[in-house]
Amino acid sequence: MARIIKNEQELFDLFVEEKNSMRPTLETPFIEENDKRVWASEGHILIMVNKECVTGEYEVRKMGNNLPVRDFNCNYDIPISELEKAIEKCPKEPEVLISYKEKKCPECDGKGEVETEYYADYDNKYHDISGECPICGGLGTINEEIKTNTGKMITKEDSVIEINRVYLKYIYIETLIKGCKMLEIDNVKLLRVSHNNINIFALNDDIHIVLMPLYLGEEEDRERREEAVKLELR
Repeated sequence: MARIIKNEQELFDLFVEEKNSMRPTLETPFIEENDKRVWASEGHILIMVNKECVTGEYEVRKMGNNLPVRDFNCNYDIPISELEKAIEKCPKEPEVLISYKEKKCPECDGKGEVETEYYADYDNKYHDISGECPICGGLGTINEEIKTNTGKMITKEDSVIEINRVYLKYIYIETLIKGCKMLEIDNVKLLRVSHNNINIFALNDDIHIVLMPLYLGEEEDRERREEAVKLELR
């Protein structure tokens, strides 16, 4: 018997697109027409949950197309603790908080308008003209970016974890971990690996998570490949 997810909204919020995004169809969970499960995704990571595990009402959409969401090609047990250790090994960088302070526009000196001189062929004269300041948009003020170093070290945003020669963004591995902890799951199964298509992790029989791989085959990707943390599966 399927186990009801008590915090399904909180779980799905980990995977959907942020509100007021350019992709409103990905801002809420939905039942995929062909797959019949509840899907939540921001485009790079996807959670699929059997309908018997949720109590919410979701609209039906056709989004899956030909995604091989039930096409498995391996079966590896992965403790969540091993995924956490992999993230701990990722390159670190200083944490910087960004805030904004309003200040007088230096281009128009707070007037909102700028002046220039224009030469007219018609009368062979120079004319003074004014218009909206292109820097502040006529407001007279701009928001100055202020960066504050917190003194903490955090995982580099572009860090990569390599699993079975497949490159995955650490941030999506981190989301997978958060979902597992929310559901009190200590181990996952890797059921599908692919260098150019979806990778499927099973949290249990009712919940699967899909991660899209990174293609790092170009010469300019060499540094990211070399920095990738390798997770060896047995």
